[in-house]
Amino acid sequence: AGMRCRILLPSLLLVIAVAAACGPVKKGAPQGGVVLWGDSFGEQVAPLLPYEEHYFGGTAPCHWLPEIRWHAAVRPPAVAVLLFTGSTMPCGGLDRYVPDTLEAIRVLEAAGTRVFVLAAPCVKAGPGVPEVNPIYTSGGVPLAWGPHDSVCPGGVYTEAYRLSDQHLNATGVARFAYEIRALAG
Repeated sequence: AGMRCRILLPSLLLVIAVAAACGPVKKGAPQGGVVLWGDSFGEQVAPLLPYEEHYFGGTAPCHWLPEIRWHAAVRPPAVAVLLFTGSTMPCGGLDRYVPDTLEAIRVLEAAGTRVFVLAAPCVKAGPGVPEVNPIYTSGGVPLAWGPHDSVCPGGVYTEAYRLSDQHLNATGVARFAYEIRALAG
């Protein structure tokens, strides 16, 4: 297995430091592997996925765009998984989710990367954070729903798979990680 790099707080200096630590790579075609970018749901599933992980609870696509651009230019993955379920962080007002996600898709696909934007497991949104899936779909973001269409109403993510804060419990995390692996490899 290759070296796994974990970035907890996105910043240009941190990206440069991690890039140096990960070693030299050639520009050009995708380097292989799967990279996950995400928020707290990404943080929950990351330990069960054999991917390079870049996540931090409460982040939004805008927080990761500089790093996504770097990866696309210097070390494009074969597959990218984007998992952002809704945040009220300053740069990531929900009005920015669609344009920032579409920009990430454009940049990664131009580098030859297959991109999956995961539909968020439907949970009861908290104050100020409406469900993000309708925001994505109304803005034209192509969502990956999983092979069993299990992340939304009528699927498996019922109360039995959630914690009181609406994150996933251990069973829900395992199920969601399974869905991600089935989609992204």
